[in-house]
Amino acid sequence: LVLDLQNTKLEIQTGLVNNQPQMQWFNWPYNNLMLGNDNHPASKNLAPILGKFTSTIDTIKNADIKKEILLTSSAYSKGLMAPIRVFVGMVKDPLDAAGFPQSNLPTAVCLSGKFESLFKNRAFTGAYTAMSDTVADLKFYEQSEEGAKMIIIADGDMIANPNIRGKQYPMGYGIFGENNEPMVFDNKPFVLNCIEYLIDDNNLIETRSKVVTLRQLDVVKVKESKKMIQFNNLIAPIFILVLFGFAYYFFRKRKFASL
Repeated sequence: LVLDLQNTKLEIQTGLVNNQPQMQWFNWPYNNLMLGNDNHPASKNLAPILGKFTSTIDTIKNADIKKEILLTSSAYSKGLMAPIRVFVGMVKDPLDAAGFPQSNLPTAVCLSGKFESLFKNRAFTGAYTAMSDTVADLKFYEQSEEGAKMIIIADGDMIANPNIRGKQYPMGYGIFGENNEPMVFDNKPFVLNCIEYLIDDNNLIETRSKVVTLRQLDVVKVKESKKMIQFNNLIAPIFILVLFGFAYYFFRKRKFASL
């Protein structure tokens, strides 16, 4: 099970005031934000994809199957072997990057090649013949043709519309940031890309994937370099502009004062 420092928030009841529940938003590591692989058309140029209780995926050696990682956890994550205890009280503990030592844990994989049928070497033909004459006429394939494709995603909630206080929200909706801002992550574009990739024979998805989306900021680096970022974006431009103004005034005065 994946825990990620890059995550969205969970609303938790923290008390009662006049018999009214008091709700607050807390960072919830199980609401992980997954990053796409820019070398694959199904996950290229996508903003983070929101997952909930996502698992990791382990691949095995198979000469007939090509494996390509589509989604991974962030650079600050960790995987815990199930079963584990999920405790809501953990939101009280500060989230430190040192507690998330792993990175880029695979959570979605694209498989392509020849797939062997699960029903290979099984004696089931007679049973189907007794049920229907039309089924008996169908040809059974022990192996798919070359180039068959399959996409495995270790999170069934990725395509769900979240329900918050009885109201339905779009796929990929989550609460993010210090100001509890609502955001819609790229779950829907990713799912549509996967569908198009599996059925598209003309590689039209390549044209669609050229649209560039802004990337999610690294929360750890932003926190560590907050003052420097603020200085570079607010103070430095004004300082450079004032310095240029003094220089322009000085050289202009020097030029025309000598005439």
